[in-house]
Amino acid sequence: MDILALPVVFLHEMMKKVTIQDRLRIRLVCRGFENLVASTHAGFVDHAEFLFESYDDPDCFLAGGYFSGSIGDLAIRDFDFLDGFDDCLSFRSSLFSGITIGRFSLYVNSFPIATKMNIPLYNLQEDDYIVSAELFFKLLAAHNNLELSYVEMTSDDLKKALQAISAHLTNAKSVYLWDNVSTIVNLITSCGNNENSVDGETCGEFVVVKTPRKDIENRYMDTSLSLHYRNCWIYIDNCKWHGGTQHCSMRFGTGEE
Repeated sequence: MDILALPVVFLHEMMKKVTIQDRLRIRLVCRGFENLVASTHAGFVDHAEFLFESYDDPDCFLAGGYFSGSIGDLAIRDFDFLDGFDDCLSFRSSLFSGITIGRFSLYVNSFPIATKMNIPLYNLQEDDYIVSAELFFKLLAAHNNLELSYVEMTSDDLKKALQAISAHLTNAKSVYLWDNVSTIVNLITSCGNNENSVDGETCGEFVVVKTPRKDIENRYMDTSLSLHYRNCWIYIDNCKWHGGTQHCSMRFGTGEE
């Protein structure tokens, strides 16, 4: 039986059920299967993750970095960024025409990837490259679950994101952001929440659920902060009002926390 002679609609639906690893194997069978793999949608995968990392080696005459990641069951090994990214994009286009991702993660560590990726990443501080608000909202519109590090975001941007998620009634959406304590604390403070906020207090459309706890010697016992905004929950870990360079995470979304 000639599988390629089956109706196009059937072939396209069938290829949505094939894993990424199996797509790699199928495309090696013949030119017909190679074209089938490249021209069909890959269906749904739970998670895709990409990490861009710089290297700073004084003994190396090249300046650059590497990237790695995974799409579903396919692990993308470390590629030298200077030479490998275009090859990776070409490889991606040979595996599928499109894909639906349940949770998308993008981590950037001090590396100027804007030129190669043709996406808006900005150098706000020397050697610190972050995801722009423009890119963040594009990713938010495309994915139900995001994990991102170092996102350019104002209080208005945060409210806009919370409003968009609150209005999304079909499926639960969530965002997981990583940054330093000062950046996230300043963002929350600019929304009207501060060290003097108490449980149950309302700050605009924000409702304070639980504030960080201190002992009688003013030492933090619990550094978590919980808020509500419309239909969204917001949870901040390591929320120290005096700020700092330590890692801090902020999660917000609908559905289960």
